[in-house]
Amino acid sequence: MNHFEPLPSGEAQDLAVVSEVLHGNAEAFRLIVDRYKEMLFRLSFSFLGNREDAEECTQDILMRAFRYLHRFSLEKRFLPWLYSIALNHIKTSYARNQRKEARHSAWERLADVRNCPDPQEILETAQSREAIRTAVASLPRSLREPIVLHYYEELRVVTIAEILGVSEANVKSKLLRGRRRLKKILEDGATPSG
Repeated sequence: MNHFEPLPSGEAQDLAVVSEVLHGNAEAFRLIVDRYKEMLFRLSFSFLGNREDAEECTQDILMRAFRYLHRFSLEKRFLPWLYSIALNHIKTSYARNQRKEARHSAWERLADVRNCPDPQEILETAQSREAIRTAVASLPRSLREPIVLHYYEELRVVTIAEILGVSEANVKSKLLRGRRRLKKILEDGATPSG
């Protein structure tokens, strides 16, 4: 059995677990899985927009991380390495699923809340969330990745720069351009027709 106890989140603990795995204790990887599976699911879902696809993608990312762990250098930070694997796999999954993306109608989302006092408010909230997700998904990848990492995953600019292999100034610029583009997309989509 694994002699590890769950550790608080942190780079030093991640590196200790990775070192254990690299030295033959494959069971120690369970701590990495437990620590990062929710984050990887959120990241996958923010790109794919489908729970089933996001769950499958999360499992694939974790399997890839385990499979390629021997390529990881203990002198590096683990989280940016894991994000890089995740983003590369998500890009592939996104491209594959883009044509078959299934969207639930607002009525289907509301089917379980018939007794709600204000169904119109729920409809508007659901439509707003869907509009934002659709707007983010429509951004070019170079803007979508920093937006998702910063606003959905709440990563700092310095970490995003490390993950994407660009400067902090470049990340800040992409975040600014991405926000402007999102504002325009949402405003254009909100204009009444007719």
